[in-house]
Amino acid sequence: MRQRVTASLIGGAGLFFSLFSPLVNAEKLNFIWNAYCPFTCESDKTGQSGYAMEVVKAIFDNSKYKVEYTYALSWNRAMSQVESGEKDAIVFSFHGVESDPLYIIPKQSLAWENKTTFAVRKSSQWRFQNVDSLKELKYIGVYKGTVWIDQDIAKFEQNNSSKFVYLHGDDIVKRAFNMLRRGRIDAWEDSQTLLNYHIYINNIKDLRIETLPKPHSSTGDLLFSRKNPKSTEYAAFFSAGMKQLRKSGKLKTILKKYGLKDWQ
Repeated sequence: MRQRVTASLIGGAGLFFSLFSPLVNAEKLNFIWNAYCPFTCESDKTGQSGYAMEVVKAIFDNSKYKVEYTYALSWNRAMSQVESGEKDAIVFSFHGVESDPLYIIPKQSLAWENKTTFAVRKSSQWRFQNVDSLKELKYIGVYKGTVWIDQDIAKFEQNNSSKFVYLHGDDIVKRAFNMLRRGRIDAWEDSQTLLNYHIYINNIKDLRIETLPKPHSSTGDLLFSRKNPKSTEYAAFFSAGMKQLRKSGKLKTILKKYGLKDWQ
């Protein structure tokens, strides 16, 4: 998996008004994203924009903020633009720490996972029993820039770098699946949610997944740049909006379109 490491309603309508009512002089923000379906999707290819994108838009659209969304072909480039302050936030990315020197992280997340997950060929005899079992694989595909939550796997990568194949650019999951089928890699590491979604939505029969509990869970979030002094304010606004969406049932409705359930 690619990753970096409020309160109840007060007067009901009052909080809703403060969160979702547009202002004449809306403050402009620039969020960047890249395709990582079902979190963020290219709607022209899938017909859906991704549940994380839908959630972010439900919170920020028609609010006191006017958000411009910029697509990036490369996740690494998107992250670097947030780190530098060129962009105010990335719509979705996994990370594995509660605080990060590069980003402001909202208290409300967009995803939660606690397993390291690999896609493999259905015909493969390999089983992910522990880190040592990775030795049985000849080539392991991962995103360029991946940071492991499991330090034992990070150490394994460090000591066995020739086993790892790093992908970046467009249509990575599709390319990785094709590499699995052709035997160019033996396993592809990714989000369990993402892999289950792609296997289900594309009715894939020749691949399966292997999982192992992580020592620490990871969350997927709307990550704000620490370079912007108002990022803490934006993160708090997002978290309040998430609580509103969850309480109103709209979050459940959005997730249902993707065959997913609330992680809380």
